[in-house]
Amino acid sequence: MFRTVYTFILLIALQAATFAQTYRPVCGTSQEDLGIISQRLQQHLADIRNNPATLEERTIKYVPLTFHLVAKSDGTGRINEKDVYDQLCALNTDYADMEIQFYIKKLNYINNTTVFQTHANAFGFMQFQRDLGSINIWVVEDATPAGDGLGTTLGYYTANFDWLVVRKDEINDQTSTLPHEIGHYFSLDHPFNGWDFDPYDPAVHGTPAPAISPGGVATERQDGSNCATAGDFLCDTAPDYNLGFGWSNCNYTGGAKDPMNVTINPDEKLFMGYFLNCPRNEYYFSTQQKEVMQQDLAGRLVLSSGNPRRIVLGTNINTTVINEVPQLVSPIDSALTPGYNAVVVNWNGVTGADSYILQVSRLFNFSILTTEELVYGTSQVLNNLQSDKIYFWRVKPQNNYYACAPFTPTEAFRTSTTVGADDISSVNDWAVMPNPTDGQTDLFVRLQVNAPFEGRLMLLNATGQIVQQQAAQRFEAGEQNMQIPIGNLQAGVYIVSLQTQEGRLNKRIVVTQ
Repeated sequence: MFRTVYTFILLIALQAATFAQTYRPVCGTSQEDLGIISQRLQQHLADIRNNPATLEERTIKYVPLTFHLVAKSDGTGRINEKDVYDQLCALNTDYADMEIQFYIKKLNYINNTTVFQTHANAFGFMQFQRDLGSINIWVVEDATPAGDGLGTTLGYYTANFDWLVVRKDEINDQTSTLPHEIGHYFSLDHPFNGWDFDPYDPAVHGTPAPAISPGGVATERQDGSNCATAGDFLCDTAPDYNLGFGWSNCNYTGGAKDPMNVTINPDEKLFMGYFLNCPRNEYYFSTQQKEVMQQDLAGRLVLSSGNPRRIVLGTNINTTVINEVPQLVSPIDSALTPGYNAVVVNWNGVTGADSYILQVSRLFNFSILTTEELVYGTSQVLNNLQSDKIYFWRVKPQNNYYACAPFTPTEAFRTSTTVGADDISSVNDWAVMPNPTDGQTDLFVRLQVNAPFEGRLMLLNATGQIVQQQAAQRFEAGEQNMQIPIGNLQAGVYIVSLQTQEGRLNKRIVVTQ
């Protein structure tokens, strides 16, 4: 018995050790793309020297982001919108001191298993989905590029398509992957340029490091004497020979020596490096890195219409900083709800907020969520609750630029043991398609009816206002198919509601544009 337990523990330990050795997260930007980035960077440096920016030119530029939120074909596996907005908050903090701010132009919901799991086999489909004028960010389960890479790919930039691909678990406010990849998008090299695919190893490359890196780029010296022609070609970033690859902490003590036999001191806290275990709020871009990115953006702004590298800055966007805290209205104070399967939660809106993140949990600390939704109004119907249970809920206000507001204080309610209004015994099953929709295609409703009944189909916006309603009709037993013409609906969340004397059925749909 004890030998069996010991063997099992040893097996688990060996598996954990193997994982620690093999899981080495990297940027998957290819050698070819890094070469293109280096060419752009050196041109930007020359342009900066010849035409330095004036103070009058340093105005905030609002750069649009299009997040392609990919799921499996059945709609499962997609990243939560909260993580995307948390990432926006962190990203704007990271870029705040270089007059570059980002806003979400579009959340593009895509259900495609191939793109989700093996996107390198779906570039044609992805090309069709891209948004011209914004930074396209594909959020997928596996970001491994064609041809694989040095380790586990967290994300990458491709110059060919001029977009980013990032693992969904790297989109949040705790990781540094997206600011790193946007750095590549804006023509920044790794500080270890030339050592990207062959990290320095004294047993392989010798001591001191060779004068020319494995990638053919001059190896940067610690004294900076060749900084303009070696490494990342920037003189305010320290030498680095990809020493962060596999390094377990934020303090490099490996003692690597430059070609002059001088011990180098890499900067572990550069966003563009591979030291991934520093405090998140201590990563930064150097002054020269910021200047290069600003120069790259300036060049993108003047490209001709239709050029995939062109950026079209946002105008008339909501840049309100949200300082108010929404007030949760109902249900609160552990009130007993009328039913358990159609609980409506309401809150007061606040100035500047265009949407809210709603969280519901059985646990006060929200460590396990029952519901997490992006809501465009100030109320929501909850249909996935259990009877006679206590639930906690809260909301977080945001807009497509500002997403740093905190959650509200928590409120609680108890569900009753009775069935709510959202239950019709005459209907066995129903579906609304397509969902998500682009707002240009009619909606199709399919019902499996057990017994005839009278009812009416309605389309409501997120605040419960009627957008469209059809005439009352009789639904016969069997399969019933109906069509809802929706014209040109604005992007947002809508409710398709089937109203009957017995109750109602609601389906939430998302309109993207």
